[in-house]
Amino acid sequence: MTDIGREVVGLILSYAKIWRSLLDYDEGKLSVPVGAQPAKGVLRFEEARRALDALTDLMVRLVMNLFAPNPYSATPSLSH
Repeated sequence: MTDIGREVVGLILSYAKIWRSLLDYDEGKLSVPVGAQPAKGVLRFEEARRALDALTDLMVRLVMNLFAPNPYSATPSLSH
């Protein structure tokens, strides 16, 4: 299996794990993970929105690099 193939499999497995967590949350079955630490604070709406926007941008770039890599690069990159 190629490096890109391994990355795609890893992405799919991560997606499945996240999907399971979201489903557990929706069904009220989400538990606190072993070793979890208490929150150190609460994000204001603006901070949370910026964090989610940054995560969305990262995920889009990851998917774009996996399926349409830069033709000038030998390996996919997450840099802008």
